[in-house]
Amino acid sequence: MSDPSTADVASMWDSVNPQHAHFRSHVYQEWWDMWVARHRAMIGSLGIEPETVLEWGIGGGANASLLPDTQYHGVDVSLRSLGEACRYPHVVVWLHDGDPRDTLAFVPEVGLFICTAVIQHMPSHADVELMLRAAYAKVRPGGRGLVQTRSLQTRKSSYAEGWQRWVCYSPDRAAALLRSVGWSICERRDVRPDYSYFLLAKPERANAVA
Repeated sequence: MSDPSTADVASMWDSVNPQHAHFRSHVYQEWWDMWVARHRAMIGSLGIEPETVLEWGIGGGANASLLPDTQYHGVDVSLRSLGEACRYPHVVVWLHDGDPRDTLAFVPEVGLFICTAVIQHMPSHADVELMLRAAYAKVRPGGRGLVQTRSLQTRKSSYAEGWQRWVCYSPDRAAALLRSVGWSICERRDVRPDYSYFLLAKPERANAVA
């Protein structure tokens, strides 16, 4: 069982039902209301009003819809998702098709980093770590982060069959990874037994591990 390439992942997300990428026009109202309420509360708990935001895995722009008064930089592997996300006028979109450091090279410093409902779909644990380090480098000292992970990995024989839980972490393993990148963990919220959110802060003096 081999890990998919970024191109493989992009191909799948360009063809999967758009509801999985959180397109506003393809999700149930009840789900949308739940998602919006949960993420608005968590972002509010971070205690900042960021002017610039970076989201890795913007999908259809559900999180971007919560922060209309920001300059919002959204990264995705899917051109279809980026096309949907850029319907929001405050969103700048970036296509990821290789090294995340190259993808983010021209993204400015941001006050908030968001990555939700994404990590479990990435190609490998190595890709996750590289992305988290590249994104952390773009957050200003004192900035905040909101990252979500899943546990209970159930990998199938191919990414097409197992994409929903392809890369998973126990909460403790996810916390250790985030700390190794440089984040301070303000709070962990387990909304389900297999679904954890981490509310993060970047120290005023950055302590990212090279």
